Amino acid sequence: MHLPPIAGIGYKVNLQDWYGYFVIPHHNKSYWLIGNSMNIWRLETCKAATGYRSTASIYQLIKKGLWPKPVNINGRSVGWPDAEILAINAARIAGQTDDQIRELVQSLHAKRNNLFNSLTQK
Repeated sequence: MHLPPIAGIGYKVNLQDWYGYFVIPHHNKSYWLIGNSMNIWRLETCKAATGYRSTASIYQLIKKGLWPKPVNINGRSVGWPDAEILAINAARIAGQTDDQIRELVQSLHAKRNNLFNSLTQK
């Protein structure tokens, strides 16, 4: 994987899918692999992991396309795949713009659909 350096900053964050992991270049040219555990986090866990205090703030982000949509756990409960929340955190930490995060959210939703389709095809 080739990552072009940004002058004075090092390597720009490239949130790519690498066999289910999100590959995030680190400043010392090593790589962090985040995710692939398939855990579903409930709202309180997501808020604790991201620093948001209110449920309303997360649902506002969903409306703006800056947060992935929840998945149904059962009829009355929802949650979020942990790898998706970690990817959003990494993008925020890396200084990604809102437009870049929207693109990330769209790619996360596409990956969900691809995963489902791959599991249901015979």
